[in-house]
Amino acid sequence: MLATKFGRPTGQDPNHRGASRRWIVTAVENSLRRLQTDHIDLYQLHRPDPDTDIEETLSALTDLVRSGKVRAIGASQTPATGIVEAQWVAQRHGLAHFHTEQPAYSILNRGIEREILPTAQRFGMSTLVWGPLGQGLLTGRVRRDHNDLSRAGMFRHLTDERRLEAVERLVPLAAEAGLPMTHLAMAFTIAHPGVTCALLARGPSSSSTTCSPAWT
Repeated sequence: MLATKFGRPTGQDPNHRGASRRWIVTAVENSLRRLQTDHIDLYQLHRPDPDTDIEETLSALTDLVRSGKVRAIGASQTPATGIVEAQWVAQRHGLAHFHTEQPAYSILNRGIEREILPTAQRFGMSTLVWGPLGQGLLTGRVRRDHNDLSRAGMFRHLTDERRLEAVERLVPLAAEAGLPMTHLAMAFTIAHPGVTCALLARGPSSSSTTCSPAWT
């Protein structure tokens, strides 16, 4: 399955970003050319665009689905209210609806359990979560008493005392279960019935996917 996103700025031109019809039409052609393909299996909005009405976005994406350039559409980092609005607009106007949502989720970041996951389940959406290893905190290589990376500004999250304390409590649990910390973290993430897949970033332009048994 080939999945990619649109919406992030690609330069200084203010028109080369967001979720407007104008940019979606341009962005998908750019992606098809770069990926050397005639269709994208899953085309995702990177994040909500407050400057564009969701009906305009869904209308443009619907045209891409009908033309065969896109097989399914999804969104990312959308609040529960935004998920509901998008589904309601799609139903009311006969437009393609978002099939997937991509939020952050891990043992250390469980906020989506409150509203995002139940809402996605209600609408039959697949949930492709990212960050299951807590931005490195759940790899077993970051510990409270020997954390050299925390000195660097880009690793500032590694100095969060509350999360470091949680990691210290998880380490013996992983050892008791006979699992590496990474396996424990991934198992927790995909065990939730509302989670379809967990995405692991491998580099600036690639990722791997671990799916729950419910994936179809």
